[in-house]
Amino acid sequence: MRSENIAAEAKGIMNAAKSFLNTNPDTAVRTYYEAAAAFKRAFDLSKKEGRPNLSYLESAKEAFNRGGRLELLFQARRSMQLYVPTGEQVGVALMEKDAKNPFRITPEIAKVANNCTISKASLEEKMKSLFLWIHNNINYGKDRRAGNGAYRRSDEVIKTSEGVCGEDAFLYIVMLRYIGAQARYVLVDVDYKGAKVNHACTRILLPREFSSDITYHLYDVKSETGNDHERFKILSDDEAVEHFKAIRWK
Repeated sequence: MRSENIAAEAKGIMNAAKSFLNTNPDTAVRTYYEAAAAFKRAFDLSKKEGRPNLSYLESAKEAFNRGGRLELLFQARRSMQLYVPTGEQVGVALMEKDAKNPFRITPEIAKVANNCTISKASLEEKMKSLFLWIHNNINYGKDRRAGNGAYRRSDEVIKTSEGVCGEDAFLYIVMLRYIGAQARYVLVDVDYKGAKVNHACTRILLPREFSSDITYHLYDVKSETGNDHERFKILSDDEAVEHFKAIRWK
């Protein structure tokens, strides 16, 4: 059998895995790993054929990473504790429903992220697709709060379809991390126009570093305007949680 035939089978397995995402996630995990193994076999055979196809290897990595992220969620659910895969910077924890943490992944958020990125080839394309979905589907919060003076968490933003700058950032960061990007919460004091503001947005760190600002309608602030926000602070998750708590319950 030629490498092209094995790669075609691997693509079929990958599509099958995607179809299980919302109905049978455990099967989706196993099927993603099967797709990764098949793509790796295709790559190895292409080398023996004297024409190594690196796209097969990239597809193997993508399938493996998708399976790993799903497995991460289920490991956390089974263990009832924080689970961080070896070599990763982001993990999953189970917590009480009312825990004071704005970074929340829910089945609804995961479904949106999967649907937004399923047809995108590169991580950059996936990140921009998430940005556009939030930009087009989450309105700027008319009431600014989820109720009782509460600053919205990521799950509350998607539930109400409303959010202000920092609330949108919580949702965006959760989605970005879900697809494998690295991102953090940012407080902005002076924006790219030099205006003093009380603002928040997202700083994407990997696969490349740039400010992404849904409220300003700018996927990449510097590349689209020529300037980054002039003065800002990138917060750790601990700092972002404390900031959230200070606003939600002030």
